[in-house]
Amino acid sequence: MFFGVALIYFMKQLVVAPNFSDNLILPGADDAMRLQSVRDMLAGQGWFDTRQYRVLPPEGISLHWSRLVDAPIAGLLSILEWMLDRDAAERLLVLLWPMTLFLLCAWTNMKVARAGFGVPAAVLTLVSLWFLQSYYTRYFPIGRLDHHNIQLVLMLAVFGLLLSRGWKAAALAGALAALSMAIGMESLPFLGIAGLVWVWRYLRCKPESEEALAAFGLTLGLTAVLLFVVQTDPALWGLRVCDQLSLPYLALVGSAAGLGLLILATRQHLLTMRSRALILLVTTVGMGIVVVPILAPCFGGPFADVSNDVRDQVITRIGESIPVAQMIRQAPAMAFVLLGPLAVVTLLSGAIWLREVAARRDPGHWGLLTLFLALGCVGAFLQLRAMIWGHAVMAVGFGAVMAHLLNRPWPIPRAVKVVAMIVFFAIVFLPQLVPLGIKSIKAALYDTGGATIQVDLVELDAACDQASLLRSLSDIPATLIASPLNLSTGILIHTAHSVTSAPYHRSTDAMLNGVLPFSGDMPELRRMIETTGAKFVLVCADQIYGTPDGAGSRLSAKQAPDWLVPVDTIAPPLLLYEVAE
Repeated sequence: MFFGVALIYFMKQLVVAPNFSDNLILPGADDAMRLQSVRDMLAGQGWFDTRQYRVLPPEGISLHWSRLVDAPIAGLLSILEWMLDRDAAERLLVLLWPMTLFLLCAWTNMKVARAGFGVPAAVLTLVSLWFLQSYYTRYFPIGRLDHHNIQLVLMLAVFGLLLSRGWKAAALAGALAALSMAIGMESLPFLGIAGLVWVWRYLRCKPESEEALAAFGLTLGLTAVLLFVVQTDPALWGLRVCDQLSLPYLALVGSAAGLGLLILATRQHLLTMRSRALILLVTTVGMGIVVVPILAPCFGGPFADVSNDVRDQVITRIGESIPVAQMIRQAPAMAFVLLGPLAVVTLLSGAIWLREVAARRDPGHWGLLTLFLALGCVGAFLQLRAMIWGHAVMAVGFGAVMAHLLNRPWPIPRAVKVVAMIVFFAIVFLPQLVPLGIKSIKAALYDTGGATIQVDLVELDAACDQASLLRSLSDIPATLIASPLNLSTGILIHTAHSVTSAPYHRSTDAMLNGVLPFSGDMPELRRMIETTGAKFVLVCADQIYGTPDGAGSRLSAKQAPDWLVPVDTIAPPLLLYEVAE
C-alpha cells in the first residue's frame, strides 16, 4: 500500500514538474530561504547564528526559523553530496525531503485512522491522500523545504496520541508538542486545545487521566526547555520574542509542568470532580498571576512585534495571511476551493457526532475529530494559513466520514446515496467543480455580458521568478540589487548577489524596501537606493507595482529616469537598471 502511495506521489509531482531533474524547483520564498540557510550552515555559519547576511548587508536580517529543521535537511544534502555534485544533490534533495515527509504523514494518518475509527477508515484515509489537493500543492510539493509540512505531521501525531488514554501516549504527545513549538509557534492553538482535552478528562475523573495529564505537562515543559537550550544562543536566553520559543512560551509550558507535578502530588486525595475543579481553578488563577504578565506581549501572536507599516503594507497583501472573510468578498470561488473541502468534512463529522449522541450511543472519537476540524475552519477566519490546524486531521476526517457513510444504511434509494457520495467526493477532492458549475448555471440563466464571476489572484513577478532567468544576473559581478519582495529570495538562491528586501517580518526595512519604493514615486525609490547602497534595480516587465504610475510600474514599462541605466545583457522579461554614479 505504501509503495502505491509513494508511486502515486511521484507520478503526481512528475506531472506538475516534469523537468525536476534538470532544474532546482522551489515553490515559494520560504523554501528558497530555507535552502540558503542550509547552504550557509554547511559553509560554516554557526549553529546559533540564523541571520541572513546577504539581505541588507553587512548586518543582515534575523530569521526566526529553527535549526532543528535545518539540521536534517543539511544532513540529507551532505549524504547526497557524497554521490553527486552540489547542484544535482540539491535537485534530488528537494524531491526526497517532501516525499519522505509525505510518506511519514501517510503512515501516521493510517495509524491514527485505524486506532480511532477502524480499518475501513484507515484504508479510505490513505486513498484520500492520493487526491487531497492541499497536501500535494501546499504542504508536500517538490521543493517544499519550509517547516509547515513538519508541523502538520506533528499535530496529526499529537491528535492520534490524544485518542489513547494511557500516560505513555500522553508523555509522547507532550514531547512532540514541545518539538512543534520549538520549530514554530503557528501550532500553539492546536496544541493548547489538545492540552485542554487532557484537562477535561482529568476533571471528569476518567481512568488514568491523572497520570496522562501529568505526563503531558511534564514532558511538554521539560522537552521544551531542552530544545530551547539546544537551539538558542545562551546570550539570547532572556530575550522576549513572540515568533519563536522564548521566555514567554517557556513560562507557559513551565506552568503546564508545574500543574503536572501538582496532580501527581495530589492524585490520592482529589478523587471527585468538585475537588479537581477547585484545584484547577486555584492553580489557574495562581499561574495566571505569574504567567500572564510575561506572556501578555505575545497575545497578538507571532506577529505581535511587527510594525503597523509592515502589517498594513505587506502582510495584508500576502494571500495566506488574509482572513477567509476578505477572500469571500474578493474572490468567493477561490474561497470555496480553499475552505470548502475542510468545511464539508467538518459539517459531516459534526453531524455524525450529534447523531450518535442523540441516539444515546457511544460517540467514540467523533467529538474530538470534529473539534480539531472545526479549529481549522475557525482559524481560516483569522488567517488562511491557520487552516493547517484542520488540515492536520482532514485526511483522517474524510476516511472516517466516508467509512461511516458507506457502512450505515440510508433511508433513501440507493441511487440517491450513490449520487450523494459522488458529490461529497467531488467537493473534497475537486472543489473547483462547484464554482465552475455555478458559473455555468448563471451563464445559462442570466446574461452576464461576458463578466467573470471568479476573481483571479495573480502572483506578482511570477513570470520572472525562474531559475534560468535569474541566473543571467550572474553575468555581472556580485553586488547589491534592489528588487521587489517576490524576486529577492530567488536572487539569493540562484546568484551570488545580495538584496535590499526579503519577506521576513523581523526586519521592517527589508519588508518595506520590497514594496513602498516600487509602489511610490521615483524620489522614494532613489532614497531607498541611497540608504542601502544598492548598485542595481531589478523589476519584471509588464507588471503593476502598486499603482500604474509607481516607480516599479514605470521601470517595468521601460520608463527609466536618467540616473538608472538599462543593462541589456539580462534575460527578458527581467529588466535590470544600473544606478548611475
